Amino acid sequence: MNIKFLILLVATIMSPSIWAIDILVTEGKAGAAKISIVPFEQSAPLTLALNIDELIRLNLNQSGEFLALDPANMMSQPRSEADIYFRNWSLLKQNFLILGDVVVNSAKPGEVRISISAFNVDTSKKMFEEFVETTTDEYSLRKAGNELSDRIYEHITGVKGIFQTKIAFVTREIVGNDTLQKIHIMDANGENVHVVYQDTAPIISITWSHDLKYIAYATVKNGNWVVLSQRLATGEHFVIADYKNATNSAPAFSPDGRYIAFQSTKDGNYEIYIKDLVTSDVRRLTRNRAIDTEPSWSPDGKKIVFTSDRGGSAQVYEADVSNGRVVRLTFDGKYNAKPSYSADGRYVVTVSLQNDVYSIAALDMETGKMRIISSTEFDESPSIAPNASNLIYATKKNGKSVLSWVSMDGKITKSMPVDAHDIREPSWSPYNN
Repeated sequence: MNIKFLILLVATIMSPSIWAIDILVTEGKAGAAKISIVPFEQSAPLTLALNIDELIRLNLNQSGEFLALDPANMMSQPRSEADIYFRNWSLLKQNFLILGDVVVNSAKPGEVRISISAFNVDTSKKMFEEFVETTTDEYSLRKAGNELSDRIYEHITGVKGIFQTKIAFVTREIVGNDTLQKIHIMDANGENVHVVYQDTAPIISITWSHDLKYIAYATVKNGNWVVLSQRLATGEHFVIADYKNATNSAPAFSPDGRYIAFQSTKDGNYEIYIKDLVTSDVRRLTRNRAIDTEPSWSPDGKKIVFTSDRGGSAQVYEADVSNGRVVRLTFDGKYNAKPSYSADGRYVVTVSLQNDVYSIAALDMETGKMRIISSTEFDESPSIAPNASNLIYATKKNGKSVLSWVSMDGKITKSMPVDAHDIREPSWSPYNN
């Protein structure tokens, strides 16, 4: 990101009051794979700050694609392939078995090698081996455990895992006469939640840069809605859009990180604009007297979907970035808004009002058919995982805003406890390739 942008302020990086969100699988996949991750063997006298096999077990369970066996229910805990009696694991109706060990790197004190071996119980054959080398601090161990979880998930399902990705969201808390708003970032499994910014002004529309180094969002400064980006490593803020006497909102980074789209009324009407983050040039994409807002880029960066009421009610439209040509995408329901593409471009997900219920819907771009995929009500702000397998969104439970998850086929659902923090505006990061 070009440092030519005006530095508005330097936010204090909130000292990590680290916590975690319990993610409950409320409906798993029918026929979920049963997997046993045997507690990893460790080189004595090594004591780790994090239990790696426990983290992998948590990740795979939370995916809804796996059911991980509790170690207390294992008939044995083999340390090597020679120790495995596959019949015992078949009796436990297990499909897969994971063995692992953590070995100290004698040449580099403070570093370890974490190795895993995976076995197919049905065939009694080894499937694959993987390892990572890392340091023994908790952050590095957590990263290594998430990486190994991704590798296991991809080997078995054929789909890239999402355990190394991040989710940003906003919490709101009444403090005296003010409403304190905080931006948090957490691992995809709900662990490692920490605050990166806080203010008493509203915060909406969080989006990630392609390299995970920046987030952007809309907030209020000096009575004006502005779009800011924030460098996560330092807390520095940069102005994306601060047109006076105008509403500036709904930022969206392009897939290559070169551009950012946003909505502004700087020319007197709600329109979509695109800013070049290298030259700072801004160009207007839409030209219509209706409200055009909530842009989101296609995976190839050639199209932008957005919300517009140019047809009389809020519906989803798609604009060609090169020439501004616009086509309408949604026709089902009285209201469709907050659109975004899945990473494979197959679906556009939206908040849809049908039968007087706000739900999350997926529009199949190949067939043109739309289907409701959430089973909750008052749903908003959907954000799709980078492997297009599931999405996160905000909803209401007992009058409180909470996060929920649903797979793209609607068969796997997850939620957070209703007694947790009041949470809104979730945004799933891309892969950090």
